[in-house]
Amino acid sequence: MKKYILTISRDAINIFKEITIEADREPDFGRCYNLAQKYNCDYFYISEL
Repeated sequence: MKKYILTISRDAINIFKEITIEADREPDFGRCYNLAQKYNCDYFYISEL
């Protein structure tokens, strides 16, 4: 199982929150988008740890 970090932001400049996700493959756009929206953030970036 791989670990990914989802970095979310409200203004695309400052980091609002970072979420660690454990999954067999990289999380898809929909999952990342929904997690970001949960915190009222429109910007996100996913990277493998």
